[in-house]
Amino acid sequence: MYNLSQQVADVLILHYPRMKELQANTLAVARMDASVVNAGSSVAELLAGSSHLAVCGKEKPKPSQEAPHQPKKQSNKSKIIEHQSCVIDQLLQHIMRQDEHMDNLEAKSEGAPTQDKIKKCQQEPSEQQDNPKRRQTSVAYLHATWFV
Repeated sequence: MYNLSQQVADVLILHYPRMKELQANTLAVARMDASVVNAGSSVAELLAGSSHLAVCGKEKPKPSQEAPHQPKKQSNKSKIIEHQSCVIDQLLQHIMRQDEHMDNLEAKSEGAPTQDKIKKCQQEPSEQQDNPKRRQTSVAYLHATWFV
């Protein structure tokens, strides 16, 4: 009589006893009773089906609850390990920067040129040769000469 999917019907049948207990006069309970009578069954069969679905529903979650916990623990462990490796990488980078800074300070105290200045001096001649020469004159724009 009513157009329901099988999943919706299963949920309604599963909760039928509780709905009838709480509010027997509701429209949902009345429609369920009418549907059962129109289908040629009795309310007792509906209650039996409901109790069967309730028992089946209680048995399934137990095995499925154990399986999801293991991957969560592994993912938490992997997150912790990943975080620790990131912290170690940051510490190593910090140590390398401190070493460079100490080398620069030692070079300044000894009066010798720093490594950065030496690198810049070595790069400057090669950079000057690679750069093309720029135009010395000003550029005349087309919109400035168009109406002259």
